[in-house]
Amino acid sequence: MKNFYITTPIYYPSGRLHLGHVYSTVSADVLKRIKQQQGYEVLFLTGTDEHGEKIETKAFESGKTPQEYVDEMSEEIKKMWKIMDVDYDIFSRTTDEFHVKQVQSIFTKLLNQGDVYLGDYEGLYCVSCETYVTKSQILIEEKCPDCNGNLKLVTEEVYKFKCSKYSNTIMGMIQNDKIVIEPESRKNELLNSFFVNGIPDLAISRTNFTWGIPIKENDNHVIYVWLDALTNYITMLEKYDKENFWPSGVQLMGKEIIRFHAIYWPMILLALGKEMPTKMFAHGWLLVDGDKMSKSKKNVIYPEFLVENYGSDAVRYFLLKEIPFGKDGVFTPATFIGRYNSELVNEFSNLVNRSVVMANKYFNGYVEKGIAENEYVDDLQKSLKKVQVLRETYIEKLEFSKDLDNIWDYIHLTNKFIDLTTPWILAKDTMLMKELEVVMFTLLNSIIEIGKMIEPYMPNTGKIIRKAITKNEKGINVPVKMEIIFSRLNEEEEIQKIYGSMK
Repeated sequence: MKNFYITTPIYYPSGRLHLGHVYSTVSADVLKRIKQQQGYEVLFLTGTDEHGEKIETKAFESGKTPQEYVDEMSEEIKKMWKIMDVDYDIFSRTTDEFHVKQVQSIFTKLLNQGDVYLGDYEGLYCVSCETYVTKSQILIEEKCPDCNGNLKLVTEEVYKFKCSKYSNTIMGMIQNDKIVIEPESRKNELLNSFFVNGIPDLAISRTNFTWGIPIKENDNHVIYVWLDALTNYITMLEKYDKENFWPSGVQLMGKEIIRFHAIYWPMILLALGKEMPTKMFAHGWLLVDGDKMSKSKKNVIYPEFLVENYGSDAVRYFLLKEIPFGKDGVFTPATFIGRYNSELVNEFSNLVNRSVVMANKYFNGYVEKGIAENEYVDDLQKSLKKVQVLRETYIEKLEFSKDLDNIWDYIHLTNKFIDLTTPWILAKDTMLMKELEVVMFTLLNSIIEIGKMIEPYMPNTGKIIRKAITKNEKGINVPVKMEIIFSRLNEEEEIQKIYGSMK
């Protein structure tokens, strides 16, 4: 069995996670479930990045120690993943004692081999992003190019990592796809923007706050968040004796942090003598009504509200169906409720329910695998094979929205199959019962296959179908009464309800 390692960014627990954060982790969870269906042994890591000035400030403002604060926040984030039915394998925390010791050892190794030196830094710093910003990166005066937050002037003694030593090598590896960056637009952005003027040496320590991993060689310094956070992807493998999973699989992240993962992270790996990641994929942002989520605009969508009112499956489905993976996407209450009613209720849920009703009405809940001619049966079976082949291509490219479009095309064909074969007419003629049997078996078998394909996206819905509609060598069983998977909503009321939940 082949290994496949999936990572998300480890999230900065300075506040509640919103729908944009959920997008990354749900995508990783969907990929894990699909890869498991394909026969891979999958390891899925997510977690929290718990050090830094912003955390220290937040903790003191709330009357807690930094450790108490991150302990509480990491538990809240774990609850979020439970709500969203995210099945991670490792929850990484950068305050983990094993990780702390490993990061200290990594720093010492880099220092001893001359990749790290003591110097000074004077320049602009974004507390929100925990990153230094060069003048060439600034698009708006005194604003961070990533978060548009305020920058402050910082002057301090720092340890620096020699990016200049590895810059040309990493650039060449990205150009030659020895480091695979997807989508292609992100790769081109890295090569045409960040490497043009050279990569300055990276500050990897701080002295003006204390909440971080202390440097054993110089206790005035704590290790800077990016060396601390990025190395978690391998330190946690060492902790759980899973080193054989590196570097297989894919590292998923938002586009705003691709440069840290695709430039600095490979440089650190190269200095440590480690293999490069197999693939990095930077998806786009989730916008609300066309704008970035912001508390000041009161347009932040929190997943808890959506799950409580519409279920996690509907939220997961929308995120992966609406947004072409890699591009920016837009959440609007109208689009969400519209997809819920038209696709989940009208097209999918009604297909399942009316098929079960007919199986009970015509065959008392058990349909044998019959043999009879019907011109539409072969067409539907051939269409299923085409859908399954296309899935392989879409998943390899992480084109989740195309995969769901592909599955929904098959749902449309299955609905059309009912209209073309007219089971209600066949049932009126006792001479056509064998043909009806073949039609109903084919229909129910298609629903079983649809259930398998959608289960990674909608695990609860897939499980309902898997448990309710069961197949053996001779036939297919259905329940006397099928659970209604999705029920129609009043669009105007629900749209207003979602807008009312925004903060």
